[in-house]
Amino acid sequence: MAPNGKPPSASAAKAFESAFAGMQDAMTRGESQIQASLEAFSTESRAFFEDMSKDAAAAFEQFKTCKSPMDALMVEQDWFAKRAKAYLNYGLHIVQTITPKPVEAAPPPAPSAKAPDASKAA
Repeated sequence: MAPNGKPPSASAAKAFESAFAGMQDAMTRGESQIQASLEAFSTESRAFFEDMSKDAAAAFEQFKTCKSPMDALMVEQDWFAKRAKAYLNYGLHIVQTITPKPVEAAPPPAPSAKAPDASKAA
């Protein structure tokens, strides 16, 4: 019922139906984008942690060959530098992967009536 107590007109009902259909479509597309982003994030995160584990195992192997604290410090510093670079690169890659691509907007509707030319009015 409308605020005046009368049922809404058929044209008002169609307008609301059309508006809600558009919102439903937008929500469905948004849900799809979120789902795709979560899947990409999961895949990329798994790959990152697998790479990080391999790098850590390689660093531990290098530690076995160290003959002095300076050697160990060099291995540690090299590993930290590689980790910092990997965090940055993976972070940038994940952001690029999960960011939705722009959707082309529909062209604006053609004007129904041509506006008068202001230069001819003078």
